[in-house]
Amino acid sequence: MNDNSSLKKVVAQYNFAPSHNDELQFTKGDVIVVTQQIDGGWWEGTLGSKAGWFPSNYVVPICEDKVEAPELNESVSGFYRDMVLQSIIATEKAYLNDLSSFLQNYLKPSRIIIADSVFAIIDCTMDEILTFHKSLLNNLLRVSRLSEASQRIGKTFLEASNEITKLYKTYGKFHPMAVEIIKKQREKLEKFFQDKEKSINSSNFSYMASNIFRPFVRLEQYPNLLKELERHTPISHADLGDTQRSIEVYREIFTVCSDIRREKETEVNILHSEILGWDGEPISSFGDIVLLDNVNITCEKEIQDRILVLFPRVLLVLSVSDRLSGYVFEKKYPVNWLRVEQFYGDKLSLVLNNQKITYKSEIQCNKWFDAIVNQRNLTQCISNGQNITELKITTLPNSFLNAQHSEICESQQTAKGIVAKQIYSAWSSGCLKPNPPNLNNHHTVDFIKSPKSARKEPTKFLAGSAKDAQDALVLNVIEAYYKASKRNSTTKSLDLKKHRKQNEHLEDDDEDLVGCFPVSKNLNRSMKK
Repeated sequence: MNDNSSLKKVVAQYNFAPSHNDELQFTKGDVIVVTQQIDGGWWEGTLGSKAGWFPSNYVVPICEDKVEAPELNESVSGFYRDMVLQSIIATEKAYLNDLSSFLQNYLKPSRIIIADSVFAIIDCTMDEILTFHKSLLNNLLRVSRLSEASQRIGKTFLEASNEITKLYKTYGKFHPMAVEIIKKQREKLEKFFQDKEKSINSSNFSYMASNIFRPFVRLEQYPNLLKELERHTPISHADLGDTQRSIEVYREIFTVCSDIRREKETEVNILHSEILGWDGEPISSFGDIVLLDNVNITCEKEIQDRILVLFPRVLLVLSVSDRLSGYVFEKKYPVNWLRVEQFYGDKLSLVLNNQKITYKSEIQCNKWFDAIVNQRNLTQCISNGQNITELKITTLPNSFLNAQHSEICESQQTAKGIVAKQIYSAWSSGCLKPNPPNLNNHHTVDFIKSPKSARKEPTKFLAGSAKDAQDALVLNVIEAYYKASKRNSTTKSLDLKKHRKQNEHLEDDDEDLVGCFPVSKNLNRSMKK
């Protein structure tokens, strides 16, 4: 890895078009500031305000006497960068103190009067979130004690992205149900905290609701803090690329978790609110919601905005009221009465009971098709009295499955040493352009280590041995029998013992093995000759 104390620049000899979002795009003649040099042929550098990886054989270094001295404001940038890091650490400490206080003084004591499995999951998940942020804070403190050139703040956040995604997805899934439980138990909670003399705010309900939502507030702050960190990171700093990537990663994490939370909020509102025009048992009696989505339904050339709610046995069609204050019942379909098929020529639409339904994406369309078919088959099996062991609904998009399949095929070809067929074309000056270094393929390693690839080759017999001659004779007789049986249906039994004298390689053991074979008249005549 390079030393950031000396600024290294390279000039591009060829154009490079990236194939991944973490690669750097440049054209011939661009001057790139190198931030990382690692083994394997790929370097990281900065062009303008964009950092990314590029093949090292596409560039050549600029002579030392042509390298410009580092700008004077880099030291100033380092000073402000340290200020941003200290701000991140300070806000992380404050968040941990508030979260820990809320857990000990409110959430855990409230478990005494709220015996609900969802509330227990929220409690456990918040404990895990608290443990995670303590670990993140310790890593940030460790990085802050390093020299400015060695501080890898963006890398620290990238390494923590997988765990924070898993935790906050789970938290977003159960958060709306926990808020609904607090609403129902509001009076009991107020009385409980007054008796315990732990009332901090005038309304314990508002305090609990705001603190349960606080993890999402903190998650939203990370992209902005990292964006401020990027502004004060020098272009030659090794952490610039990871910082830019961490901004996009945490922005995506917040978007995904927020979508999950909003979807669950809609489900809770539908299950626990009054629906205009609905006459019957409460909707919550239908069970858990399998799928819920906003769609467009085309009915008699009129497009209508509707909400589809799929339960295990029922599909409900709802609409939003004119004042946007509630939901209106439109239709109800038993699942076993549904007829669903793909709409010809439109990957975003389905035909459900002769009505065209359009979704926002192809992924959602495929997910709904699979869910309706599986729920309908499950309902039919239950009505017929069959035992259902397990039901799995595949919601992965076809593009993802195809991508996985192509990666496996490529890894198998790499492991077996298969070389693709070359297509030769006329020579041009572009032939002198080098190929980018190969990226590491983890599938190849797994394939080589697999037991299948370590299979032994089949044992080969020594050519010309007596055993080979005996086996060849038996195989020739069997092959001749099958060929002749196709040309002539008239067969005759042939005893191989009569031909023993004519075939010196046939021994007594082989007679028991082959026995008698029915052969055609022509084959029998040719063998006698």
